Amino acid sequence: MHPLFSVRSRQPCWRSWTPPVEGWHKLNTDGSCSLATNSASAEGLIRDSVGNWVSGFIVNVGHTSIFVAELWGLREGLRLCKSLGIPTVAAEMDSQMAVRFIYEDREVDNLSVAILLDIKSLMLEFKACTVHHILREKNAAADYLASLGHSSQSGLSILNSPPCGLLPISS
Repeated sequence: MHPLFSVRSRQPCWRSWTPPVEGWHKLNTDGSCSLATNSASAEGLIRDSVGNWVSGFIVNVGHTSIFVAELWGLREGLRLCKSLGIPTVAAEMDSQMAVRFIYEDREVDNLSVAILLDIKSLMLEFKACTVHHILREKNAAADYLASLGHSSQSGLSILNSPPCGLLPISS
């Protein structure tokens, strides 16, 4: 859990990952860009309603914007959920802009439009699927995977078990 301080009360408030309701799976995704490697990556993990690891992924997407990397992460996460036969998904990401663009019709570049259309189409293939914005502090596990994404090979890597460094992270 991560302590944050409330602006109003100056009291610490704790932020951590919250499980989905019973019968649902939670998908947490993140996108990142590295100035050092001049590359972008997208990452995500799926947990069940009690917090057990189901699967995860890391994908090095090459040179692109952080916005596209965030969208790419959500798309790959939804694809993974679909391939695993998960019927109900609560997706969370720390990009408020990406969530807005998923639910609102806004003008974007051609690459972003293609990924957004893929996301919207994938969402319709589930019995139920939601996408919500969360604070970065509540997305720590996906954020941790982002640190691994830039050193991964090009393409998609599926993680059947959590990486060793992820185990102490509770969110």
